[in-house]
Amino acid sequence: MTVFDVLTMLCGLAFFLFGMSFMGEELKNVAGNKMESILWRLSSTPIKGLLLGTFATAVIQSSSATTVMVVSFVNAGMMKVSQAITVIMGAEIGTTMTGWLLTLANISGESGLSRLFSTSTFLPVVAVIGIALRMFGRKKTARHTGGILLGFSVLMYGMMIMSQTVTPLKEDPNFVGILTLFSNPILGILAGTLLTVVIQSCSAGVGILQALSVTGVLSYAECIPLILGMNLGASTPILIAMMGSNKNGKRAAIAYLVCNILGIIIVAVLYYPLRALLGLSVFDAVANTVGIATLNTVMRVLVMMILLPAHKGVEKIVYSIVKYRADEDADEEDLKKLNDRALRSPQAAVALSESAVYKMADIAEGSIYQAFDLFRNYDKNGSQILVGKENLLDKYEGKLGEFVLKILHGEVHPDQQPVAEKVLNAIGEFERLGDHMLNIVELADEVYEKKLEFSPEADRELGVLESAIRDVLGMAVESFKTNNRELALRVEPLEEVIDMMCDEMKVRHVTRLQNGICNVISGFVFNDLLTNCERISDHCSNIAICALRASGINTLPHEYAENANQTESYAEAFKEYSDKYLMNLRNENLSGQN
Repeated sequence: MTVFDVLTMLCGLAFFLFGMSFMGEELKNVAGNKMESILWRLSSTPIKGLLLGTFATAVIQSSSATTVMVVSFVNAGMMKVSQAITVIMGAEIGTTMTGWLLTLANISGESGLSRLFSTSTFLPVVAVIGIALRMFGRKKTARHTGGILLGFSVLMYGMMIMSQTVTPLKEDPNFVGILTLFSNPILGILAGTLLTVVIQSCSAGVGILQALSVTGVLSYAECIPLILGMNLGASTPILIAMMGSNKNGKRAAIAYLVCNILGIIIVAVLYYPLRALLGLSVFDAVANTVGIATLNTVMRVLVMMILLPAHKGVEKIVYSIVKYRADEDADEEDLKKLNDRALRSPQAAVALSESAVYKMADIAEGSIYQAFDLFRNYDKNGSQILVGKENLLDKYEGKLGEFVLKILHGEVHPDQQPVAEKVLNAIGEFERLGDHMLNIVELADEVYEKKLEFSPEADRELGVLESAIRDVLGMAVESFKTNNRELALRVEPLEEVIDMMCDEMKVRHVTRLQNGICNVISGFVFNDLLTNCERISDHCSNIAICALRASGINTLPHEYAENANQTESYAEAFKEYSDKYLMNLRNENLSGQN
């Protein structure tokens, strides 16, 4: 092969890559916006997601473009990660359409009807129509359609040049020896990956493979690892596109990589053992353009049909790679608002800090509810989410505390001073709630991992205690957010009832241990859970005191705890909650434990 042959082949490759890129851009100009709308609205089920991803990619001729759209939707919160994964699986199938288009490059004929439909005949016609539309079309759609036809013509012309240039290489022993190396799966995958990383297109890589097939020295066995490597290398532009995305956007992008890695594993597990056992001599046949297109499509369809029912498993893998940290997602935007620029207006800064602490209260309250739910319906992903929320509460404490101190050190209107102080006093309480929430999550993890079980009576007692915790937490947060004095005054009596419940549950638990109804390990978890519930109710009491101080009752926590139980309203609320929770705890006949 001479230098001129190399230059000619490179020229063909340049035409091929330019034509593919140009055609893809024009296809996106024509159908891109419509595809975005379709992908956003119609990916509600796994099957729909797969079909839509396949269709969209077949239309715009780029799995990368489809996946980048999907990543942007997930990044904007318009699509869930689970939806994105099924669309990406469809994109993996849809991208094989390019290989079928390239098979047209080998249509030829010597005379008659076959010559009429040969590449040498229809390609100039397509090019002429394309340039006419491009130059003289009045509407954008017509001009873009002309661009599609021109891109297709250049693409096919480049394919023909490459095929004609490499045909003599079938007689070159050095070239044949290089291709033979690709029968080694590892070398083939590495070569295919490297090629796609360089040219940034799996479809183009498969097209180059189809062009090389005209030499007659490439077998299907050598094509399999090359195609698998090309699929893997196609993840590069997607991973580049995820830069700057939030956590969910990164998960959607990595899902593309995960699907391709799993595809390599699936094909390797299915193909190579069977080849070793059965021979499968059909794969030793000489590859051609149609065969390569078929092989590419069959492999991808097979892999995605296996992965689609397991798309939730793929989602878990993605979440394990990009772990949930809520402080880096949407709530991070609220923290970014607490900056020096906002301090220029003290009034606006106080309002901003109040809004932020209410957000902190909602996160703490919701997280504790979710932590309790883990004991009934454990979910590892849910556990990781709650770890992220505890990190977020830590961030809020540091950022918001610093922000409020700056407000108080500045010029604050007397009417706003109590609001800023209320925020500052409550920040630590909500952060401590997050700590106890995390403790409960860790206990739920332990119960799941060690397969621990509570006795039916212990389960019933925990259910009553959880109801009381939900009640006191809800009242504390609501009174804090609304400065509701009457509601805040009801927190302390319920907190006292919860303390009594926990004490009694510990005594009853010792009885169960002595009777052999509970084991020691689950007993430790039970006691730790009670301790955290007590601490949560204590912090709820402190939050209610913040609300009382903001409503005009100037009291300190220890003073309030000592004096509150002397009022008539306290006694009424205490009796109400004792009847509702403490008596309910005692209703079960103790003989049922024995």
